[in-house]
Amino acid sequence: MKFSFAFILGFGVILPFALHAAMSGGDFEIYADSVGFLDSSGSTGGDFTLYGSGEAFQAATSGGGTYALRGGFQAEEKGVLQFSLSDNDISFGSLTDSSIAQIYVTTTISTDSETGYTLFISDDGNLESGLNDIDDVGDGAVTPGSEEYGFRVLGSDATVLTDTAITTTPLEIASANGEVTGRQVGVEFRASISSLTPDGTYSHTVTFSATVNP
Repeated sequence: MKFSFAFILGFGVILPFALHAAMSGGDFEIYADSVGFLDSSGSTGGDFTLYGSGEAFQAATSGGGTYALRGGFQAEEKGVLQFSLSDNDISFGSLTDSSIAQIYVTTTISTDSETGYTLFISDDGNLESGLNDIDDVGDGAVTPGSEEYGFRVLGSDATVLTDTAITTTPLEIASANGEVTGRQVGVEFRASISSLTPDGTYSHTVTFSATVNP
């Protein structure tokens, strides 16, 4: 029996860099332990003025409107992370209760950070159509004839190897402990339905986020 079931997935990408103190003591924390050089000339526009610092211990204070910005250690050197996704909108199309629908996307990551990176996945809620939703996989394997939905990860950096549910809490799915260039992480979304699954266009939004490791 064939169901009119479509899966539409939108991807959002965010890059939250998690900064951790490299040096600390007393009442201060410095998030990097090397400083580059910025000249100390001012930059103005509208209601603000900004000053750079030419050496580690020089600091300037500038005020404008309702804020004050204090300079110093502006040129911290921190690992750079580049991240891309092969598709932003994907669809399973129509599903049947006799097979598993599969669709595959690739993330590509590069970072010059010696600490490496970590990749996460999350969603904005269940895969749903109105009041109906598709059950998250809970036994490690999406099975034909059962209503189940999840994903697995492929690639040398993968940390999720079995069919796993996506949740609103970010879940680590891949990581590396050193510099990587053009490292690809494949994510395979898998879904199945039963003979009792209601017709509908089921959708949700999945977000991938990547960060340089501390």
